Amino acid sequence: MPGVSGAAFSWVGLPAIHHSGQLAFRASLSGTGLNSANNTGIFSGADADSLQLIARAGDPLPQAPGFVISTVGTPQINAAGQMIFAGTIEGPGEPSEPAIFGYDPQAGLRILIRAGDLLGPAQARQVLSVSLDADSSPGATDSGVLSGGEDGLGSNLNNAGQFAFLATLTDGQTVTSGVFVGSVPEPAAALFCIAILSCAVLGRQHPPQ
Repeated sequence: MPGVSGAAFSWVGLPAIHHSGQLAFRASLSGTGLNSANNTGIFSGADADSLQLIARAGDPLPQAPGFVISTVGTPQINAAGQMIFAGTIEGPGEPSEPAIFGYDPQAGLRILIRAGDLLGPAQARQVLSVSLDADSSPGATDSGVLSGGEDGLGSNLNNAGQFAFLATLTDGQTVTSGVFVGSVPEPAAALFCIAILSCAVLGRQHPPQ
C-alpha cells in the first residue's frame, strides 16, 4: 500500500476522475498499527502502479505545528491533478477544527482555510466554520461531489485551480455566512493562498447564537 507499509484497503469510496484517467478517492485501511484515528486517507493515481497517498488521518501538519489531520472528506480533482477536500484538524488539548485542504502535484498538500483564519473586508472577521457542501451542516467533511470537473456535474474546483466554499464568520458581534473563492496554491503561490481569498459575494448577518 503506497505510503502505509503492510496496509490493505478495507473500504474504498466512489472516485472522481479527470480526462486523463487520474482518479482521486477516499479509502479506509486495515493493518498493523492502524485504528480509527489513522486508518482513513485520500489516494490518487491512474492505476495501481501510480497510486499514491495524498493525505491521511493522523498525519502531522507542517503549517500548524502540533496539529494533525483528524478526518478527511471526499476529494475533488481538476485537469491539472490538483485536489481539494474538506476535513478536520486537531491539536493537543484543542477541539477538532474544520478545514479545507488543497493538493498540487508540485506544491504538495496544504491547508487552504481553517477555523480561526481571518476573512472578509480588510480580513476583519474570524472564520468559525468552512464547508464545500451547501446541503451539509457547517464544517461537514463531505462535499458529495464526485466530479473531475469535465463531465457536466457541479464541482467546487475548476481547471484554473480556483475553488468555491462556504464560510461562517464573526466580527465578535455578528455572525456572517458567505460564499468565498480561493486558489489551490502552485509552488510560486503557495505562501499566498490565504491572502488572495476574496471577500464574500453572498452573505447575510444574524445575531450570534
